[in-house]
Amino acid sequence: MSTEITILPEEIRPLAEQVDESKKNEITASIQAVFQDQSNLLAAIEDVKITSIDQVEQIKYAKEIRLEAKRKRLEVEKVLDLKRAEVQHKMAGYKTEDALYLKTKQMVQIKYKHIEDLAEYQEKFIERYNLEQAELKYQLRTAKLESFQVDTTFINLRDMSDSDFELYYLNQQQQHEAKLEAERIQKFNAELKAKLEAQEKELEIIENEKRIEAERIAAEAERVEREKQQVERERLAEIERAERTAQLEAERAQREELEKQRDAERIEHEAQLKAKQAEIEKVQAESKALEAEKQKQIEAANREAERLAKLDDSGKLKEFLNQLEAIEYPECKTKKNKDIIKLASDRITKICEYLKTEITL
Repeated sequence: MSTEITILPEEIRPLAEQVDESKKNEITASIQAVFQDQSNLLAAIEDVKITSIDQVEQIKYAKEIRLEAKRKRLEVEKVLDLKRAEVQHKMAGYKTEDALYLKTKQMVQIKYKHIEDLAEYQEKFIERYNLEQAELKYQLRTAKLESFQVDTTFINLRDMSDSDFELYYLNQQQQHEAKLEAERIQKFNAELKAKLEAQEKELEIIENEKRIEAERIAAEAERVEREKQQVERERLAEIERAERTAQLEAERAQREELEKQRDAERIEHEAQLKAKQAEIEKVQAESKALEAEKQKQIEAANREAERLAKLDDSGKLKEFLNQLEAIEYPECKTKKNKDIIKLASDRITKICEYLKTEITL
């Protein structure tokens, strides 16, 4: 009558079923005892959950489980090796038993090693915690120095003590504040210089305006005086001639006035005609010029459309590359805008290089 095996692992159960009935109970009982111990240790370590460095007893307990699992594993390996040696000594008749013990040893190694690994993971919580804290401290230090734009390539922030880091941080902070203060003073001096120069230019302009105004007043006074003298001379001369030529002068003046009026009317009429004619000619010329320019643009557009239509994809890419390379960048005064233009130029240059590579391929 066969004995049912209930707690053996699936990997070795088929081999155990093939063992001779006279030895099956003895062998399976010993193997079941091994795996029962392994199951107990596995349950014990799975109940251990270490989340803090203060769980000293739990860490100690995990270590005890690991050492116990290792002891058990070595003890069972030794027993199984002896069993295998005994079976191998009996040779051919015990090949199946030998295979069972070998497979059992392999399974024992795997399962106990798994327990050891689980226990070691819990046991070394402090080491993992210390590494995580060291990394967190490094990230905090790096973030704290970020606003100072410090190059920490050759600075060992990880191993630096807290006191040394505080001194280093204060030194960098002072340098950064000194730099900002120097920039502020430089900006203030530049603004003050520009303001003083503007005031000097404004004073110079005012002085020039005063000088010009004084010269204008003097020249105006001199002109008025000359005009007064001329008027007086003309008045006296007119009085002398008035009695002799009053009538003749009046008639001549009347004829001249009429002639002037007619001439003025004729000149104004001719001017109006010329202006109208010139306006008509101008409109006609502009119309012809616009028509010619429009025709040229249409022809140029047609030629360009025909040329582009004849291009294959490679030609179109080359045309696009030429347009990108022909871009003219504006001249900016501020550093911010210069940086923007520089960034745009670099990116367009990379696009051009990419297009050149793809077109060549």
